[in-house]
Amino acid sequence: MTTATEHWLTAAEIAELSLPGLPKTREAVVRRARKEWQSPDRQWSEGRSSGVWRRRRGKGGGVEYHISALPARARAAFLRRQGTPAAAAEAPEAANDDPKWREMWARFEALPESRRETARQRLALIDQVETLVRGGMSKTAAVELVAAPAGISARSYFNFEKRTWNTPREHRLPMLVDQRSGRVTTTDLEPEAWAMLKADYLRAEKPAVDACIERLRRVAAARGWSLPSTRTLQRRLADLDPLLVCWFREGREALMRRFPAQRRDRSAFKALEAVNFDGHRFDVFVEWADGTVSRPMMVTFQDLFSGKVLSWRIDRSENATAFRLAFGDLVEDYGLPEHVWLDNTRAASSKWLTGGTPNRFRWKVRDDDPVGLFRQCGCEVHFTEPYHGQSKPIERAFRDMAEYVAKGPDCSGAYTGRSPEHKPHTYGQRAVPIDQFIAIVDREIRHHNARPGRKAAACRGRSFDETFQASYEAEDTIIRRASPEMRRLWLLAAEGVTCRVPDGRIELFGNRYWAPELARLVGRKVIARFDPEALHQPVHVSLLDGTAVCEAECRDDSGYADTEAVKRQKADEGRFRRAVKEMAEAEKRMTAAQVAAALPAPDETPDPDAKVIRIIGNTVARAAPAPADEDTQAATGADFDRAFAAGVTALADWRAQNE
Repeated sequence: MTTATEHWLTAAEIAELSLPGLPKTREAVVRRARKEWQSPDRQWSEGRSSGVWRRRRGKGGGVEYHISALPARARAAFLRRQGTPAAAAEAPEAANDDPKWREMWARFEALPESRRETARQRLALIDQVETLVRGGMSKTAAVELVAAPAGISARSYFNFEKRTWNTPREHRLPMLVDQRSGRVTTTDLEPEAWAMLKADYLRAEKPAVDACIERLRRVAAARGWSLPSTRTLQRRLADLDPLLVCWFREGREALMRRFPAQRRDRSAFKALEAVNFDGHRFDVFVEWADGTVSRPMMVTFQDLFSGKVLSWRIDRSENATAFRLAFGDLVEDYGLPEHVWLDNTRAASSKWLTGGTPNRFRWKVRDDDPVGLFRQCGCEVHFTEPYHGQSKPIERAFRDMAEYVAKGPDCSGAYTGRSPEHKPHTYGQRAVPIDQFIAIVDREIRHHNARPGRKAAACRGRSFDETFQASYEAEDTIIRRASPEMRRLWLLAAEGVTCRVPDGRIELFGNRYWAPELARLVGRKVIARFDPEALHQPVHVSLLDGTAVCEAECRDDSGYADTEAVKRQKADEGRFRRAVKEMAEAEKRMTAAQVAAALPAPDETPDPDAKVIRIIGNTVARAAPAPADEDTQAATGADFDRAFAAGVTALADWRAQNE
């Protein structure tokens, strides 16, 4: 540890200090030093602690002098200017591992800064006196010389010095702290009364302290409790932990505002690598094309790297259709982003946009959910905390929009205020036509992107436009472009529908859509992408995994007696039948006869021979003849036929007789 006794000064440094009783130039200091201080017997060395001058070891050489060689007035003035070294204000790291010193330094660090500064000043006085004494001055003279300019008496100084007796130099500072303990006595308070006072005070209604104390006094009078003064009770409540008071009286959100916000560096991205989007309702009345008046909603996509607003749409509400169209503008103008940040609101996390995302926590997730727009475009979806502006940088842009659009001169008289409490006196005087309002928003967003002097880490004083353009055109930035076939993904809505029995038709909003390919998907769910504003146009049909199937035409209902519609229906049926027939002929290359002819002949097996036969009719039984050759078998067969005919005749005669 460096102390005041280790100061060595060159002649130039002594002259620059302009100490009392010493020359003001280097040459004059050198002449006086050679005459009074720089004698051979006073040279400093390792074995001579009383030396006051030595050869300088630094660059340039020369001689330097110890402050003990200076006159008493000069030494005192020098020490007063120097004060206490910075190291003396801190606890020693490993000077002594005694638990006593660690505990003492811990108490010192917990004190207010004013009391610690007073202790440092007292330690500086002790160091000055010790330095003067080592230089040859008497203790009494040294104390008088140091204490008088500090405004303390010699008796007070000796009291300070007494505290540090037998204390190591590195542990003196805590010993010089004022020993006053302040108010330590407290007034007794009934535990139940204190619990009641806290329960009344720590409420979301934020009751006044005096009102809580007055209610407590009413209860105390009824129960015979002895309460301290109002000032004491107020002090007790003031001593409660501020975080605890914030939790009970202001709530969770207020408490979290006392936690430092996370600062996330967006400069690691590149242009269009990541975007975030959200909706903002303007505090302005606009008049829509149908004559209705309401506050418009703007859905916006923003580049996370530069902060530039890339695309936006105005609608009556925050809905998935507006987000989808704004995303289409983004992709067509700039390209496909890699990452998309959004909050978990109903519109932003719609299945049309985020369907198929593994970490979705909105809506019921089903295996047959359609694959959302972001997933089909290869964008990784990230969800943030709703209504938490720190999670989405776009909230900062919305603040500018509120200032430059809603409060701008173009919307004067149409501004509604951000809440009923902030309603202006011109509330409801006019409504801005929607076409005019869209032009205002377009102008202000362009100005927002082009404004220079942005302080973000990636901007460094440039505008959002300049920052985005520089990264967008960089050689290491890869931009993904969408194919023309992908355009239908954001221009058309997606809806999971079932192909109806028996023909596979799709029904949407009372309309029927059909194509021959749908006849193969009867009973299966598919995705029908359609334009909500053109429901009579063909719909694009794909499987749930996004595989394209066909375009299904809208099949209108026809009049009962419309013969032309009947003819068109018959023609369509004929074409459908012929197409299937041609496909069948192409698929089936063999006839049934050819298949039958290709079957192998069965192996010949001998007929079974019955040992006993019975003739039904005349109930004549005879033994079977023995096997014979072919001629004999032929003759026997003829005889059998004659016998069988005779038997049939006999049976007929028998029936006739019995009748």
